[in-house]
Amino acid sequence: MQCNHVYHNRNIWELLSHLKSGAHPKSALIDCLSDIQKNWHKSPNEQACAVYRSRRSGLWEKRNFNTGSARSVNIDLKEIAKRIVDGKYNMIVLCHYHPAGSTKPSETDMRTTRMIANLCRSLDVQLHDHFIFGIRSCFSFREAGYL
Repeated sequence: MQCNHVYHNRNIWELLSHLKSGAHPKSALIDCLSDIQKNWHKSPNEQACAVYRSRRSGLWEKRNFNTGSARSVNIDLKEIAKRIVDGKYNMIVLCHYHPAGSTKPSETDMRTTRMIANLCRSLDVQLHDHFIFGIRSCFSFREAGYL
């Protein structure tokens, strides 16, 4: 699987190589993201989830959102806010799947990512990235310079 945006063509492991490993290896997040891509690969509908890093243990926890339609999925901002407001997490990675294959972010994707980034910043939580997976590629908001 390749992660692409306008000028970059890297695989997901290279994109995640700059994550701080801390006390626990980052392989748990890489495994989680790889699992997400494999499980969503044949879905006819958009999918979304958030992966949270515990401030205390450094472990990663995945939370799925509802499955969407063929053209959209609702990323629940209230659910994200509820999970990070208590200070339990220090990092979040958003992931979602475009079944049509294009990993180009929509205006809604851009707007939602900005709102979540602002919320995270106000609560001292890092929005590390937002990945959009397609059939054979993925898009990284961080790699594209949007985060």
